[in-house]
This record gives sequence, C-alpha cells and structure tokens, in this order.
Amino acid sequence: MPIYNTYGKRPIFAKKKRKLAFFLIPVFITASAFAAKICFTQYYVEKTPASPEPLPAATAAMTALPEAAAEETISPVQTGVTAGLTQNVNLLKTLERKDGIKTAYLTFDDGPTTSVTPKILDILRRYNIKATFFEQGVMIEANPDVARRVYEEGHLIGNHSYTHNYNEVYASEQAFISEIEKVESLIKHTTGQENIFKVFRFPGGSDGGKWNDNKQSYKQTLSSMGYVYCDWNALNGDAEGGVKTAEQLIEEVKETTSGKEDVVILMHDSPAKKTTVEALPAIIEYLISQGYRFSRLDG
Repeated sequence: MPIYNTYGKRPIFAKKKRKLAFFLIPVFITASAFAAKICFTQYYVEKTPASPEPLPAATAAMTALPEAAAEETISPVQTGVTAGLTQNVNLLKTLERKDGIKTAYLTFDDGPTTSVTPKILDILRRYNIKATFFEQGVMIEANPDVARRVYEEGHLIGNHSYTHNYNEVYASEQAFISEIEKVESLIKHTTGQENIFKVFRFPGGSDGGKWNDNKQSYKQTLSSMGYVYCDWNALNGDAEGGVKTAEQLIEEVKETTSGKEDVVILMHDSPAKKTTVEALPAIIEYLISQGYRFSRLDG
C-alpha cells in the first residue's frame, strides 16, 4: 500500500523515482545504440563478400605504379609487336619508330658460355641495363646454369636456332621448324614460363648468303609459328675478320650508331669474344653520353 505525504496527494518516493528515471533513460538509449551497432556489424560481416584473391605479383606491381608509369609499361614496342605478329614479322622495322626517344637494344649472340656470358652479365648488372641474348640450343644444354642466370637477372632470351649450322638450319622447312621448336622448348624449361616472347635471329642474318632463297620463304614460316625475327642496324664488329681490339670495337659502335635514333646492336658472347667484354663498359658509357636509354627487344 503506497505511503502518502502529509497532503495525501503524492507518494513520498515520487521525486526519487523521477530522478531515477532521468538517470536510466540515457543509460537505456546508450545500451540500445550499442546493441544496434553489434547487430548491424554482424549483418554487414555476413552480407559482405569475401575479399578477392591477392593479385599476382606483376599485376600488383602494375597497380601500384603512378598512372603515367603504368601506361609506360605498355610501350609502343610491345603494342607494335603484338599487332605486328601477322602484319610485320620484321621486328627491327617495328623498333625503328622515330618517336624522338633514343633507344639502344644491346644483343648478344651465340651463348650462353661460361667464360664470357657471366662477365657480360656482371657489367650489365653494374649499369642496371637489360639486354637480349640470342642463344643456341646446344649452348643452353651445355650451360643451363648460365642460361638460367640470364633469365633470372631480367634479360630476354631469344631463339638463335639449335645447332647454328647453316647446312642444318636451312636445309628444309621442316628442319628449320625443328631447330626453332627445340630451342623454344629449352627456353621454356630454363625460364619456367610457358608464354615466352617469340623472337628469332637468323644465323648469319635474314638476308643474303647461300641460303637466301630459303630464308625468305622461312620468314612466312616464322609468322605462322607466332614468331618475329630481328636483325640489327648497328654492331661492334666482333664477328668480322680476326680478333679486334677493344678500341676497334668501340669505334665500330660509334660509326654504326651515328645519326640513328633506335639502334639494335649486334655483339657476341661466344668463348673467343674476350675483347667484347673489355669494350662493353666504354660502349655503354658512350651510348649514355649520346642520350640513349636501354631496353630489351620486347620493350
């Protein structure tokens, strides 16, 4: 039974209850909000799709680049080559694009070898330059660790036939195809990559010589196999005549690159090319002084 005050109108605890109510209302509101937040969070977690799988390293690196840099990785070389597989099998013509950017493509033929190739790799690493190595199949088989180092240090491995013996390479279309396919298999095994950049360099060049008619026919064979071929428009002359001094090789590069914006420079890393190693730093320094940047043949 309620207890009344002296006027008999109001319970004596009414004021206390009202004060208690004012205290409990904010507590109740706070607790309600907290409970709502928990429910919303649980609902959001249940409804939110799982995070996507991490991007592959190459894709992740691309997304991390600034916009301009990301665009640069899709270079005119790559775009031109992709479009040119059925339009222009001659990669050199694609590279000579005259866009106002001086580019030097260092290429080394006939390796890999244990005596010369590692020294060239050391020099390229010192200058942080990436190059292209046109390797023979028999040399890859003989020196697989060196071939693997070429790839692992960021250089491009091109196809330079299996035997490099003109009488075997150019004997027939089937022989030509067999030579290329053998090296392609070795490059894939060396790099661990199934999708490789298919670029071939004709032993002795794509024009002239005893086998010229066969070479012209085989250019279409290359195209049907998804290949481009690449000759050169500059060289150090290390395969012309007898052994040349480092100074002679340097002068040859200066002469054959003069007045050219895009230069594909022919050099060799076969065992006898010791002066090529001696001349390489000065060749690189000269090209830098002339405003060239450096690139692999695939851009």
